[in-house]
Amino acid sequence: MPQIIRLMTGILPFYFFYFFIGMSLFYQTDHFSTVSSTVTTLWSVMLGDSIKEVTLDISNISFSHIYMFSYVFLHYVVVHSIIVAMICDRFRYTY
Repeated sequence: MPQIIRLMTGILPFYFFYFFIGMSLFYQTDHFSTVSSTVTTLWSVMLGDSIKEVTLDISNISFSHIYMFSYVFLHYVVVHSIIVAMICDRFRYTY
């Protein structure tokens, strides 16, 4: 269990960074207008549900494509790799 807590504390700054940047850059859109909508939007993008919808909603604002591409890329490459490595490491010690 301590390894999961260390993993989550390492990943949380990543999410807080994108949360605050999204709120400050895209506050005039529906997806980033409130705290709850920003958290919901980033969570659904993280799960792959509404990437196209959110990208089209914020596409008229500068840096929107860089923001979305970097969020999706870093999440899938970095965060998923860390989680898979942690699961493989735990599996190796279990069996």
